[in-house]
Amino acid sequence: MCKDKWTIKGVVMLVLTLTLSSCGGQLQFSVPASSENFGQAVKYNDQVDILWVVDDSQTMAQHQNRLAAQFDYFMDALLSTKLNYHLGVISTDRGAYNGQLLGNPKVINLVTTNPKSVFGQNVKLGSGGSPVERGLASLDDALSPGMLSGLNSGFLRDEALLVVIFLSDENDHSTGQAADYINMLDQLKPRLPSGARGWMANFIGSLDNSPVCQSYGADAEAGVRYMDVVSASGGISESICTSDLSKALTSVRKRIVEVITQYHLAKEPFLETLQVFINGILIPQNSDNGWTYANKIVTFHGASIPTSDAVVSVNYQAKEL
Repeated sequence: MCKDKWTIKGVVMLVLTLTLSSCGGQLQFSVPASSENFGQAVKYNDQVDILWVVDDSQTMAQHQNRLAAQFDYFMDALLSTKLNYHLGVISTDRGAYNGQLLGNPKVINLVTTNPKSVFGQNVKLGSGGSPVERGLASLDDALSPGMLSGLNSGFLRDEALLVVIFLSDENDHSTGQAADYINMLDQLKPRLPSGARGWMANFIGSLDNSPVCQSYGADAEAGVRYMDVVSASGGISESICTSDLSKALTSVRKRIVEVITQYHLAKEPFLETLQVFINGILIPQNSDNGWTYANKIVTFHGASIPTSDAVVSVNYQAKEL
């Protein structure tokens, strides 16, 4: 049986004839001259490896505690969409930990008992870490071949979307440029057949040097380097300078679920002909609880985000066959 979780498989809808020559062969279409209508169906890849890079310097215990207490806003989305997740935590203190996954168990997954509680314990690193935050360098360490085959084995999977979430109230002070770490991630997780990146970064931290942020810690500074990596990947940056992290956690998990359930069309459609079905039910075009379209990508939102075992079907008339 042919399997390729990242590649959308074409399915004939009424007017197309499909021939699959062999496992690994090409899909061949025979299109009647009078029609351009066709459809596709897909069960998307449900694997996502989420690495939290957590600042453990002097002012960060309060933020770690809030994250642990409000983690339901993030975790419930993983459970409701039936994602096959891995969760791990590393410190920005490179000297003390060198990117080692922390906690017990160090990899939280579907078989972990009480995953919310375990994550809440793992993320409470305290505030005794180095005041020189090197989150990007620690990330590089954590994902190095030696660590992935050693202390961090069992976290990263070949077919999973890699999601990195930085939690810090300061900027990164690693050596090198943000572009160096973007290139590292691109090499570790090459672009998918659709052209999308195989990784995404997000940031919950200081977005600026405002008095509000500095009221949570005098040394708070904008995480410009983290946000450069986030911007390159299409991720989300949210403020840590609040006692309520629900908005930040909700925005980040929404973006993760949107990306992993995005539907990449093979061809550019006439938008007025586009019909989207989940398990045979027609879904409205709506940015709140439906779907939106841009650049040959259908993105699902709100109540219309499909679960990992759903079958998504799309009918449309292509501009070119």
